[in-house]
Amino acid sequence: YLATASGNYAVELTLGNCTVVSSCFFVGSTNIPDRDAERISVWPNPSNGVVQVSGIGEQDRLMVKDALGQEVPTQRTGARLVLPDATPGLYFLQVLRPEGRSVNHRFLVR
Repeated sequence: YLATASGNYAVELTLGNCTVVSSCFFVGSTNIPDRDAERISVWPNPSNGVVQVSGIGEQDRLMVKDALGQEVPTQRTGARLVLPDATPGLYFLQVLRPEGRSVNHRFLVR
């Protein structure tokens, strides 16, 4: 799903008779290009649970969330991220800059 308007969104996943709904998150757009996002790369994509991230600094905090919005345990060594318990699916990398800005990227684990 691609959000076409700013607002709060949640992800609802249904499998059989079970449905899970994520916590809400805000999706907004200023139509201003995100220069930080252009400088950050995540590869390989898709991955096997190990990714490299370029364009980040040592002071940047990295957080990975799954499609349900749950934070995923990660091990960071420099620019290398290992998701030891990752199952196949869509993941979101949030780079939190020291000055308070954040940059988001998506990647797949197969």
